[in-house]
Amino acid sequence: MAGLAIDGAGNLYGTTKGGGNAFGYGTVFKLSPPNVAGAAWSLSELWYFSGNGSGDGEYPQSRLTWDTAGNLYGTTYFGGNYAFGSVFELSPVQGGGWSEKVLYSFCQIGPPHCADGYEPVESVTFDKLGNLYGTTPQGGARFSQGTLFELTPAQDGTWTENTLYDFSDQGGGRPLSAVNFYSSGNLYTTASEGGLGDGSVFKFMPQPGGGLKKLSLLFNESQGPSTPVAGVFLDPRFSNRLYGTAENGGANGAGEIYGLTGKNLTTIYAFCAMPGCADGANPTGSLTYHGGQVYSITATGGDFNKGVVFTIKP
Repeated sequence: MAGLAIDGAGNLYGTTKGGGNAFGYGTVFKLSPPNVAGAAWSLSELWYFSGNGSGDGEYPQSRLTWDTAGNLYGTTYFGGNYAFGSVFELSPVQGGGWSEKVLYSFCQIGPPHCADGYEPVESVTFDKLGNLYGTTPQGGARFSQGTLFELTPAQDGTWTENTLYDFSDQGGGRPLSAVNFYSSGNLYTTASEGGLGDGSVFKFMPQPGGGLKKLSLLFNESQGPSTPVAGVFLDPRFSNRLYGTAENGGANGAGEIYGLTGKNLTTIYAFCAMPGCADGANPTGSLTYHGGQVYSITATGGDFNKGVVFTIKP
């Protein structure tokens, strides 16, 4: 359901929503490249999730995030102590293997009373101080349209959750994306619904006395992009420019890549511009920058109408 993480040796790490051991609640896996070009990659399972009956996570849908010590972090959609999702850490064990620790379990009381949110979809992101940030598409103290949350580590190894923002239909809700940071400390995410009906991009600016100041750009399908389910890509060449994908909208109604400088929204590419949507349609993935190119995926379109992997040069 999500993208991959990579280490310095070229190994790839990811999650599967199902499968694994007898429980079938999903896995964390590693793919190692072959020593001989063209040979098969080697698959190893780092963790089998056991579900909320054991306090473990269940059904991960997120990509994984590294810390500087070589530990992996992610979220599960269900499971944890209360069955409504978790944030987990995987750590390599000396001599081989990995150990797991559930850092936080969402929604102790149960819906609709989930001020901290529940059912996280995407991964968590570190800030410069070692705190983790993420979103949930459900829950919140007021509107039940999702949350922006922060997890702060303590010296005893525990983590404390703080809900920073409650999403709503008016400003945009149901965030399905990760959080991205600029070097300035501002953080960005997207909401897949609400606003003018078609989602929004959010910018949160930390304030000197604490708290966050919010700015949002509301999408309207009649004017351009609609339904941003992925996060934004922050252009490394400029301090105020970002890009993202919208699953719907655009000139051909099949989604687009958009650019955003301040509040100025531009269309970088509108999908389904080729006959039969050979260029893809309905982009759902986040944008990845490498070697001067940007890469991502679409959910449909292409030669078999099952999606494409594409690249575009900024």
